[in-house]
Amino acid sequence: MSLIREQRERYAYLRHARSDVQKPFEQCKEKYYGDLQIARVILKKDKTSLTKLGAKGKRKFAMGSWLEQARLFYNNALQSNEILEQLNKMRLDEEALNQGLFILEQLQTILATREARNADATNATTEGTGCWCC
Repeated sequence: MSLIREQRERYAYLRHARSDVQKPFEQCKEKYYGDLQIARVILKKDKTSLTKLGAKGKRKFAMGSWLEQARLFYNNALQSNEILEQLNKMRLDEEALNQGLFILEQLQTILATREARNADATNATTEGTGCWCC
């Protein structure tokens, strides 16, 4: 009986972890898409810079791909003085880009915590009997 209780408690943490991800994800998505739109307007004639930032083409929808695309945008924008100089014209300065990168890193930390809780819950399921169904 205690294994069942432990499993339920761990899955309750997992459900809570899922709800914890939604708000930071929406905040990160709003910041990234806003910054991306500004960059696209400023750099519309500079195809090379748009490509460096990953701003050309379709947006990714899978979480891992989306995070990678956002990280590429912020890292490359911060590393290129030429791009940074152009983005400063519309008040998208180094501080704003660092803020976007910080929010992105927070989201990745929350997702890593969620994965750890998922592993714990799965382990609690198989711990007692050696299979997930019994």
